[in-house]
Amino acid sequence: MARRRARGDVNPAALVAHLQDVMTEKVGPFRTGDKLDAALAEIERLAAAIGDDPLAAGTPFDSVLIDWLDLRNMLPVARSVVLGARARTESRGAHQREDFPGLDERWLCNQVATLGSGGLALETVPVARRVETGVGVPA
Repeated sequence: MARRRARGDVNPAALVAHLQDVMTEKVGPFRTGDKLDAALAEIERLAAAIGDDPLAAGTPFDSVLIDWLDLRNMLPVARSVVLGARARTESRGAHQREDFPGLDERWLCNQVATLGSGGLALETVPVARRVETGVGVPA
């Protein structure tokens, strides 16, 4: 927080609204690889735009800082959603890949995103199955 600085060229509240629009338009229930690639590029652009140093207006109740912190936390979540959607090359449940309309049994798994020192990692974890029915159930 000691690195806080004022910058007039960045409006974190407007960028939060923009990120929400990007996620709705490109990562909503109906997706394509091209839309997901565009969303990821925009997420990276937003991360670069806000930088690593917290923004501050210098007022007692600093709404600029609060919006910057919110956006800073929203970006990794958005990135993990997009990366998971890009990896899943099928349509299952409410989210449909328009470029992969069918089910693919290889995707009967859970995706786990982990944020560590090396960045965001995505892995698949098998879904536990009930022996008596063969229906996938959460572990």
